[in-house]
Amino acid sequence: MKTIELGGWQPLVRFINGEIVISDFYGKLAIFNKSLDVLKTFQRSITTFNYNVRSLGGNNNYIAYGDSNGTVDYYSRTGGFEPKVSKFFLTLKTIYKGTYKHGQRVTSVDVQNVIVASGSIDYKIQVWNMKTSLKLFEVAHEGWVRCVKIVDEMLVSCGDQTIRIWNLKNGNLLHTLYFPSWCYNFDLNSEKTLLAVAHVKGVSIYNFSSRSKLMEIELDTASDVRFNESGTRLIVSQHDGKIFKIDLSWNDEKTVHHNYWNTINIWYTPVTQMLPKKGKVGAFAY
Repeated sequence: MKTIELGGWQPLVRFINGEIVISDFYGKLAIFNKSLDVLKTFQRSITTFNYNVRSLGGNNNYIAYGDSNGTVDYYSRTGGFEPKVSKFFLTLKTIYKGTYKHGQRVTSVDVQNVIVASGSIDYKIQVWNMKTSLKLFEVAHEGWVRCVKIVDEMLVSCGDQTIRIWNLKNGNLLHTLYFPSWCYNFDLNSEKTLLAVAHVKGVSIYNFSSRSKLMEIELDTASDVRFNESGTRLIVSQHDGKIFKIDLSWNDEKTVHHNYWNTINIWYTPVTQMLPKKGKVGAFAY
């Protein structure tokens, strides 16, 4: 097992185009391959250094940060590598492209092509074109926006007691999923056929195209959820620090739209056995 240490605290972890991207509290970013060999490093602009990073997104061309001051700033990765080697790492040369503001802390950012979307505790979602630095639209929930994700021509968001699906081109609301309790996070499988939502009562799984509910898994305040690459397993964290591995299987492996599953096996490992400090799990990637 390898250990990664950036020197900062409260790291964020993302899988972006087959690479592991990690940013610490102050915006120091490192990119690893799946063997955890360091590929590139980057430090966020010193002008925003005093505001801690709370969200991270990116692709092969852009990196976007959201911070506790409500700022989203984004950088182009097209500059390539600087010729010098700093200690152990090649330094990624980035080009500052732009910034925009929410009223309060940014909770989530996502990037697709030249589009960046962000959600905030100010209840709002903003969508910008990073190439032109123009805002495309702004929409809102009735409570904190906790997660946003761009899915093809749609934007999916999680906030208050709903999952909302928006048209990415104009911000028109396409569909709303309602929950009896607060929603905290969501994920889609790699084929974008299944939607898993973490909320106060547990995890709900939906057929993403038809929006029909397939399953409810009762847990005590699920705070985050992630599919594995094959869509056969979920990793779920609870607010009390427990992490659950949930195996999913179905009758016909070629048909993922069944309205039931054959088996659900649930195990949990206390977070004290997996992390150095006991307490709420803030974020993870799987």
